[in-house]
Amino acid sequence: MVLEVERRDSVAVVTISAEAARNAFDSDSMSEISSTLNDLMDDSSVRGIVLTGTGRFFCAGADIEEFRRSIDDGRIGPLVDDLTSILHPLQIRMRTDPTILVAAINGAAAGGGLGLALACDARVASPDAKLAAAFFKLGLSADGG
Repeated sequence: MVLEVERRDSVAVVTISAEAARNAFDSDSMSEISSTLNDLMDDSSVRGIVLTGTGRFFCAGADIEEFRRSIDDGRIGPLVDDLTSILHPLQIRMRTDPTILVAAINGAAAGGGLGLALACDARVASPDAKLAAAFFKLGLSADGG
């Protein structure tokens, strides 16, 4: 995953830029998102963070194809553990940190991507935004929101 970070005085704009993958994340890219946001929240010169995506997606959440493969080969438990052990502490920090976080929802926000948007203090959505909890179609319980 590619994250673009642009500083504008005391505001950081973080853009999830993996449009070919619907801005979805795996364990490595979820770690990158978490590390980047935590580093910015640790920086006392950053008073606000805007989180957005590129193209038609804000963030499609976890890579659904990876989920399907993991279900087929019996690795779904460890995969979910890996992702949630990164995502959930990040969301708790986002909700409790004094840094203002705004989700600029430019397109589809699904699953864990919707969870990231919900963890922000405010959400601004374009007319093209779509919100979806994809967990249910996979027979999974919702998390991250």
